[in-house]
Amino acid sequence: TLAQGAPSGMSGGRSSEPRSSNARGPQMAWEWWNDAGVQKELGLSTEKIKQIDTFFEKRSKDLRPMAEEWQRQSQELENMTKAAVTDESVYALQVLRVESLGARLRESRTMMLYRIYRVLQPDQYKKLQDILDRRYGRSANNAPGRGRE
Repeated sequence: TLAQGAPSGMSGGRSSEPRSSNARGPQMAWEWWNDAGVQKELGLSTEKIKQIDTFFEKRSKDLRPMAEEWQRQSQELENMTKAAVTDESVYALQVLRVESLGARLRESRTMMLYRIYRVLQPDQYKKLQDILDRRYGRSANNAPGRGRE
């Protein structure tokens, strides 16, 4: 599927949203739609580039407070874990806070990726998957469910 097959790199680079569920902070990703080589290889029009960037920018702006809260809550969970003195029911509530925020961020990312997918032509999407596979060192044979059927 799109969400499973797309690496975090499809999410873009300026977001404060975490790309993984560790508490080390945000990781910046590659804005492939702003890469001249990718634009040429995919045959992206200026309009499509603008649409994709708009999807990304809106999501980044809208979710920044939630991503920052996820980071705060994750840090609190890490502190509780290291201290190892918190009551389990309190700890469970903190886990729920972190996981709920993470789920909402992932849901939003999946919706953004779907919007991007709808902007691309099927052949552009397949080419993008190939580009991402090359960039992230993945083999097409090891990537089932990635729209290659």
